[in-house]
Amino acid sequence: MCESLREFYADGVKEKRIKNTKQLFKHFYPNKDSSIIDKLTTEQCNQVFSTLLENKSFEEIINTIIVF
Repeated sequence: MCESLREFYADGVKEKRIKNTKQLFKHFYPNKDSSIIDKLTTEQCNQVFSTLLENKSFEEIINTIIVF
């Protein structure tokens, strides 16, 4: 039971992280497709989130996804 609760919590945290990253992505790049965020791993999502906060270019964000 505890393991299923941990997984449920982890899934919720990941969903929240993806939602926040998508919101930032849409804010900075409103004309770009934000569906790529849905396919990221947790580590990639964290990296993109950091890159967005650093106000990097769209190309740098895409390179972050590809390199990671």
